[in-house]
Amino acid sequence: MIEIRIPKLGLTMQNATVVEWKFGSGNRVRKGDVILIIETDKVTYEVEAPADGIFHPIVEEGKRCKVQEVVAYLAEDQAEYQEIIKRYPILGKKEEEEVPKDMVQTTLPSPSPQKRIKASPLARAIAKEHNLDLSVIEGSGPGG
Repeated sequence: MIEIRIPKLGLTMQNATVVEWKFGSGNRVRKGDVILIIETDKVTYEVEAPADGIFHPIVEEGKRCKVQEVVAYLAEDQAEYQEIIKRYPILGKKEEEEVPKDMVQTTLPSPSPQKRIKASPLARAIAKEHNLDLSVIEGSGPGG
C-alpha cells in the first residue's frame, strides 16, 4: 500500500487545498498519471502517481490539508484495495447509506457538474476581493 500525501512545494508551505481528483476509487492508475490537482497560496500543482496501482482517495475535493497529510492510497492488487476501503469507505457512500429510503421524498434534478475554472490563486484572490464571478469572465491564458 502506497500513501499519497500532500507534497511540500516550498519552505513556507503549510497546507494546500484538494482541487480535483482525476481518478475515482477503484480506478487503475499508472506511474506518472496526474491523479490530483492541489492549490496553495502561490501555485496550482498536479500530483502524479508514484507507481502503478488501484487508486482510492480518502479526502473530498475542496478540503484544506496539511503538508504531508495522507489524502489517498494506491493498492498493489485487488485484495489490498479491499483492505483499504474497509478502513476508509468510499467518499460519499456512508452518507447515502445512512438515509433511510422511506425518509427520501422527491428528488430534484441534480445540477450539471461544475466545470473547473482555470485561474491562478492570485486571480482567484483578486476576484474574491472584488466580488467577481470567475465563471462569467473569459480567460486570456492557455485554454481560456
